[in-house]
This record gives sequence, C-alpha cells and structure tokens, in this order.
Amino acid sequence: MIRKIIVLLLLMNSFSLFVFSQNEKDALKKPVNPDALKISEQVSEAVKTYDAKKQKFQEDVLNMFDKKETISRSKGDANVLNQLKNEKDSFLKEAKDPTLFFITDQKRSLELAKLDLMKSYEKHIKLCLEKKLDFEADELIKELNILKKVDEKSKPNVKALPIKANDPLQPDSKWRDEKDSKTLMTIIERNGQSFNGKFGEREINGKIIGPRIFWLAKDSVAVGRSGVGHDNYGVLTKDKIGFKIDFKWGNPPKSGGFFTLRQDKE
Repeated sequence: MIRKIIVLLLLMNSFSLFVFSQNEKDALKKPVNPDALKISEQVSEAVKTYDAKKQKFQEDVLNMFDKKETISRSKGDANVLNQLKNEKDSFLKEAKDPTLFFITDQKRSLELAKLDLMKSYEKHIKLCLEKKLDFEADELIKELNILKKVDEKSKPNVKALPIKANDPLQPDSKWRDEKDSKTLMTIIERNGQSFNGKFGEREINGKIIGPRIFWLAKDSVAVGRSGVGHDNYGVLTKDKIGFKIDFKWGNPPKSGGFFTLRQDKE
C-alpha cells in the first residue's frame, strides 16, 4: 500500500514538472506584445524628428554667426568680431541666445518641435493605459518628465563638479596621437563633466564621465578645412609609459577607425 502511494506521488510530481516545463517553454515562445512594439517605434520616430530639428536649429544659428563674423571682418570691426566669438562660445556651451542678432524664428520652430514631441508622448502614454501596458506607460512618463525639465545649461549659477587633483584630464592638458605627432588634442576649459578644447583644426565640446571622454560631430566646429569630423568615444587608461586615451571614431571598420592619444608632458 505504501509503495502504491509513493508511486502515485512520484507520478503526480512528474506531471507537475511537465506542466511547469511546458508553461515555461510557452512563456519563452510568447512574442513581444505587438502593441507595445508599435508604440515604442512610433515614440522613437518622434524623438528622431525632434533631434533633427535641434540639429537644424544649431546649424542655422551657427550659420548666422558665420555671416555676421564675415561682415565684421570685411569691415575691420575687431570689437564686434570678438563679441561674436564670445557669444558663439556661450551659445555652444551654455545655450545662451546671442544679443547681436535675433533668433526668434529659429527658437519658435524648435519650441514647436518640442511641443509636438511632448504631445506624442502624451498620446502614447494614454494609448498604453488603454491597452493595459502599465509598465510601458510608466517608462514613457519618466521620459516625458525629463523632457519637461529645464536644461541644466540654462540655469544660472550651476555649481561645477570638482575636478580631482589626480585626474589627468585637466584644463590646459595636451594629448598627442602616438602614431601621428602632428595631431594634438588640447583641453582648454573644463566645467565638471563638460569640456571644450581643440582637436587638430576643430573646436570640440564634449563630456568627461569617469574614465570616458567623448564628443559628437554635431558639437564640433571646423576651424580649418578638415570639416567637423565624426563622433569620437575614448577611454582613459594608464600603462607603463603613462596615461593614454584609446579612441574609436565613426563606425569602424567601414566608416571609422581607432587611434590612441598619449599625455603630452612637454
């Protein structure tokens, strides 16, 4: 009798494991919710559209700076030229509007683009809630709240994070390409995680977060004929020789590559 009970329990346990195993396989085979996927794609497209408008806004304003600079140079007006340079610098670093000319139309276009993006978020949050996609709705709400926040650059008296004394990425530090000694990167100013400097014939504005340093093509200004270049991502390390930054530019191997900068001690 006891043997029969044991056999029966074993059979019941095996059946339970089989059912659990089948349910687990079914869960793994379950496709991604098509509604959630569609909503995610639509929001991504809206974000891309807004980013393109932001890029165009910056390009339009920089073109206006270039035209004004050309006029001031032709007139030999050094005072206006220097003021334009300072305002251009403030526009790139702190998103400050120029005072020597108006950008009302350009800003209005950007504000409308941001409003369209916010409406897209609100529309898709509502759609998520209607389809009981609560997790997706919460994530979109977080992104919308970030979008609504004021950009830190526009806030007055923002305290800069202190730069550690042992951090080699200090202002005025120079970094030279180990294979091409003519290529030099100089960090001119650093405000916490943000920095501006020169890389070859380009003025660059980027970020330093821990051992990572990077700048994007859209944040570069071509001084010579080299163009703005590509996006550059580097990691700071140290070997027997000293500090170095290993960079990746563009999208290797088809349209990009790698290079290393070493701290210039001269």
